[in-house]
Amino acid sequence: MRRLLLSALVALFLVTPALAQGKPKGFAEFNAFVDQPREGWAWDADERLLDLVQQLQEKELALQAVDLRTARLQGKMPRAKMDESMAWRRIDRMDLNGGGPMRWDAFYGKNAENFFYHPVDPNTTYHTTTVLRQVQPTSAGGVPGNQGAPAHQRPPQFDYIYRGYEQRVARAKTEASEIANKVEVLKDRRRHLEEEVVLRWTKIAFRVLDREKVAEKPVLRWAVTPANAGNEEDQDRAKVLTEASRLLATALLFNDQRIESEPDKVFSTVSMAVQATRRNFEDALIRAGVLLDDSEDKTKPIGQYKFLSRKLEDTAKTLSEGYRGWKDGDDNDDEPTKFVGLRRVQDSVVTYSKILLALNELVDVMKKEWGLRLNTDSTEFVPVWDVAYKPRAVPKPAKREQVAFFLGRWKSEDDGIVRTIYDDHRFTEHLPNGMLHSTGEWQPLPDGAGIEVVTTHGFTLRLTRMANGQLKRKTQKTTTVDESKWEGQGGILTRVQGSR
Repeated sequence: MRRLLLSALVALFLVTPALAQGKPKGFAEFNAFVDQPREGWAWDADERLLDLVQQLQEKELALQAVDLRTARLQGKMPRAKMDESMAWRRIDRMDLNGGGPMRWDAFYGKNAENFFYHPVDPNTTYHTTTVLRQVQPTSAGGVPGNQGAPAHQRPPQFDYIYRGYEQRVARAKTEASEIANKVEVLKDRRRHLEEEVVLRWTKIAFRVLDREKVAEKPVLRWAVTPANAGNEEDQDRAKVLTEASRLLATALLFNDQRIESEPDKVFSTVSMAVQATRRNFEDALIRAGVLLDDSEDKTKPIGQYKFLSRKLEDTAKTLSEGYRGWKDGDDNDDEPTKFVGLRRVQDSVVTYSKILLALNELVDVMKKEWGLRLNTDSTEFVPVWDVAYKPRAVPKPAKREQVAFFLGRWKSEDDGIVRTIYDDHRFTEHLPNGMLHSTGEWQPLPDGAGIEVVTTHGFTLRLTRMANGQLKRKTQKTTTVDESKWEGQGGILTRVQGSR
């Protein structure tokens, strides 16, 4: 008996690690779900969605590793850097007030619930009900904006997204360590990864639209005509539905393919594109007087469509504002502004997709209720992104001639230390006896009037050009952000003869 018990314990210890293999250690999993779907509801399995979530996870882990390496090169404490700029990836900062977007696993859970959990009855207008019923979670037992569903249902594949997490963490750290030891190179890498993360958000949020090929629906490509061509009111309804379909077709041009190819243009102009076609739709409503009263009634499909088309335009404006906040914060090293902008983008792409699905439902409902049919003899409608666009101004780096003056060897008049500024952004300090004192990496100040160096001793040096050809040095502890903490006027540096 004792031998059997011992064998069972050994087997348990051997099996348990295998079951836990790939699970993150010390990692707070996002588990705000109940396990069983409600009666009459079902989940759609989608392997493409899981692949996109894994891509998002990998990009966020790479972003985290790059930020940590950047912090170390700048002489900052990695934990302080994590608290400052990585808060939006922490499990306890997923609400909007936390200042940043939700983490990859929470984003997956939210989108799986929004788009892949639905009533079994195919005739429901579930997405329309979801968007229109905006109530608080305490009164509905769920999350705002998703009240058509029992809240927080756990996707069947939820555990899958955590598999291999630790291996991907290690790979991300290795890749970051292989990047050149230059802060600017790492910052460029971070910008690229952030764009990749935003692209994955869009791909995940728009996955159902892509899977169902909504943009290819015939009703979005051809005009409709009434069964009774002699009925003037039916003719008016056909014209209204044709414009409603064209609004939806144009709004669908905001998608992951365009974001990947021309992100600045589509984010900056999406509200204008939606606004133009929304106005055409409402003009058709005005001309078709038969539908004016119904268009003000949110219990009628045409009233719901009008309301949601305006909500879509507002969401498009928020997308543009979030994009500007993200980019402006990045250009000015203002991380709180950047992360709030990123959160607006993340939330808005989900809301935008939900509204598109609702409009798609309503187009089908109105076509059926009004007895309309496709007119395939009409000219096929091809939506275009026909809006004026001026590229966003991007701050230019300091020109080579602006920093050329600083290159070379400079000697401090007060302490005799020789500081050398190299063309490849390296910086060294040698004591008067020739011994290496510290190293660092310099970057030009935005106005080109000086350079700033973070040294391995945890100090920041700011060297600015004086009219007499010397440099003025000011010193600050790297962890100090108060400008008044710079140490006095610092010292004066004179160029060492023959150093250029």
